[in-house]
Order: sequence, then structure tokens, then C-alpha cells
Amino acid sequence: MPFLWETEECCFWHGVKCNSLTGYVEILDFSLKSWVVAGMISPSLLKLHHLTSLNFNSNDFNGSLIPEFFGSLKKLKLLDLSNANFRGPVPSLLGNLSMLETLRLGGYLSFTNLSNANDWSQVISHLPLLQILSLRHCDLPSISSSSLSLANSSTSLTYLDLSDNNLPSSAIYPWLFNVSSNLVSLDLSSNQLKGPIPEAFGNMKAIQELYLSDNLLVLAENQVRGDSGSNEIGKLPDLRVLDLGYNLVNGSISKSIGQLSNCMSCGLRKFF
Repeated sequence: MPFLWETEECCFWHGVKCNSLTGYVEILDFSLKSWVVAGMISPSLLKLHHLTSLNFNSNDFNGSLIPEFFGSLKKLKLLDLSNANFRGPVPSLLGNLSMLETLRLGGYLSFTNLSNANDWSQVISHLPLLQILSLRHCDLPSISSSSLSLANSSTSLTYLDLSDNNLPSSAIYPWLFNVSSNLVSLDLSSNQLKGPIPEAFGNMKAIQELYLSDNLLVLAENQVRGDSGSNEIGKLPDLRVLDLGYNLVNGSISKSIGQLSNCMSCGLRKFF
């Protein structure tokens, strides 16, 4: 929009941030503005050799595909394309962004039909520094057993949002429990998780926020022993938020959950 970019000096443009010493453009942040970026994204972005952050959150690209040349922005540490009205498959070339620490792609994208990868977990496995990953509503397919060893390298994650993907337990648990050691926040709400709460959740010693609402989880009467999944969750030392709402929880609720000393948003009302 011309009135926002009136000068020839791009470092003064809205959404553009430059290094104060070198003058190089390092950040393009068009999120949460009073105006909307739209249209085609030009490959001229590749001329910004020092770009570390690209944020198009909550803009409107009219259902266009994510440009494959984003995979050549090798210095990116943050890429946020969520809720920007992109459609179609996510380019496997995003796996080339080895410096990436934050990746947000939520909102009507699809990881199916990747051109050069078997599934989405392989793309993620090539991002060794990734700490924040949001793939909310991305039409995630199941994770194949052949890719689990590759995905195991993604152990730097601290924030993971896989909500609203209709993932079944078998598609996510094996991968999740291999990358969960450092997780602080985990959102698996609005999926198809079934059966009892896995004891492996109790191994997430760093977890502070756990969202499991709107699934098909069951806490049966015979699952109240000391080794049950709910009891293991109740032993998590730093858990502050636990959401099990809109599940099939019934029977006795473990007393240990009610004794979570740091939990600011835990309680029986969350279970029904």
C-alpha cells in the first residue's frame, strides 16, 4: 500500500525491520496490522540474503500455494504463514530451512501429496533447531513407521500444536513420545485420540500446558491404579494447564490430578 511505503528507504516501511548496524533487512512482519497484505509473493524476496523472520500471519493470499522458493531463504529463524489463506500442499523444500526455530502453518493447508517426501514428519525432521511448531488444521496424514527414525532428531521442540487434524492415536503417539522430552506446551485437541490416557504422558517432565480436549479419551473404572495414565499426569511437577474437556472420561478421576500444586487451570469441570 503506497501510503505505508512513502519513502525510498525501506527500513522505514511498516512491517520492515533492518539491522541498526548493517542496514540489512532482517525482519518482515505483516501480522496483526490494520491493513492486509495480499496478492502474489515475488521471488525478489530471495534478494534479502539476511532475512531471519518472515511473518504473514492473518493476511490474505486468496488461496494461493505457498511459494517453493521459501525453502531457499536459508537464514530464516521464523516462518509464520498461519491463517493467511494459503491452500494446497506444503512444499517439502521447507525442510531445507535448517536454521528455523519457529514454524507456524496452521489453517487449511495440507501436508498430503508432498513432492519429495513420504510424509510431513520427514519435513520436520530436517529442522534440527525447531522449537515452536504449529500445524493446526493442516490436514496432517498419518506418520509412517519408516519415517520414525528420521523424526527422532526433532528433540528441540518446546511448543507443539497439532490440534484440529483428526489424527488417530496410532498416527501420532509413537512419534510424539519420541520428541516430547523438552515440550513445555502440547495441544492435541480436536483429534481422534481414543482409549485410555497413555502413561507416556507422564514422561513429559517439562510440560506446563497440556490440551487434550475434544477427543475420544476414556478413563475407565479399572484405570485408577497407581500406574494409570491419569496418575502419571498427576505427578507432572510443572503442569499449570490441563484440559480434558469433551472426551469420554467417566468413572473415578485420579486424586493425584486434583493435587497438582502448580495447576492454575485444572479441575473436574475440565473433564466433562
